[in-house]
Amino acid sequence: MPKGRTLLFAIRGCLGTYFSTGEPTYWPTDHHRLPDLLHFFVARGIAANFIRVEPVFKLSSDHLPILATVGAHVLPRVVPPTLTTNHTDWNAFRAYITTHIDVHLRIKQ
Repeated sequence: MPKGRTLLFAIRGCLGTYFSTGEPTYWPTDHHRLPDLLHFFVARGIAANFIRVEPVFKLSSDHLPILATVGAHVLPRVVPPTLTTNHTDWNAFRAYITTHIDVHLRIKQ
């Protein structure tokens, strides 16, 4: 059994919960290897609403440290800005681009 799965079973076995950013925290220098999520927190008896985990971008390393904030009250979640919403009508967008953009326009050289 892979070590990550063994760790997950151990965390669940002691009624714990893991918290992470959900993004890779390690970027190997070997381009044949994939980035991986190595940094996370394990807690027991703390609801997810009371913990906020965020990356710390201040170090120059192949590891990205993370910071966990535990509050006495529910911590608000920061919603990252996006260019689209769930209500974006992609068919209408595609039709608009097709009728208003000339893809055969020659660029001056």
